Amino acid sequence: MLLLLTAAVTHLAAKDDDPDARFVKVTLKDGKTVEGWLPKKTDVFNCQWSFKLCNAPDTKKGTEYKAEQVKSLLFPRQTTEHPKGWLWENVTVYWYLNIYTRSFKTFESLLPLEYRGDKASAYTIRFWSPPVPQAHAAGVWVAHSVLYIPGAPHAFLIYNHGVSKSEPEKYIRKQFADYDPALGEYLYEWYHADSKISKKQISDDESTLVRVYEQYLKEKKQPR
Repeated sequence: MLLLLTAAVTHLAAKDDDPDARFVKVTLKDGKTVEGWLPKKTDVFNCQWSFKLCNAPDTKKGTEYKAEQVKSLLFPRQTTEHPKGWLWENVTVYWYLNIYTRSFKTFESLLPLEYRGDKASAYTIRFWSPPVPQAHAAGVWVAHSVLYIPGAPHAFLIYNHGVSKSEPEKYIRKQFADYDPALGEYLYEWYHADSKISKKQISDDESTLVRVYEQYLKEKKQPR
């Protein structure tokens, strides 16, 4: 999985000098829309936190935008993976601020939409994980699946595609504690019933987390 993720990052980096691949349309929270190009050699994953929007494809000068200012960002170029363009949306996530002190916080991010369901949506968030003793010798991109439920105070990070030492399923119960503890327990039990199968299902089908959530709602309505 790490090799595939590295290949994906390399593939994106190779497209940095293609103006069409770097052209984006941005909708701000105030309703204003702007468009332009990301600078050359910009790692697209950095758009999660902030990005620079340039008015020409061959300049590095532009306007800086933070995720907190943006409602959505669209790469309109149509590809096999994204036939309608690649859509990123503002999502508030809840995750640890410090892996050692286990302190948590919520923060806004621009995340690529993976699947939109009737009851929830799935996104992906990526963190750069620095070298960790006994885990990996060099820093790596670590991808997490994100479950977004409309009306919830924040989205929920469910699964780590990369380094097992920091798997966020350990924090599933904590994330749901102030929203729906029963749902947190349901997802925790589903994941740990057979983590290998769960990981494969999530990796193979981007709608998996949404479907598990919908199954939870269905079972919750059924009389005991």
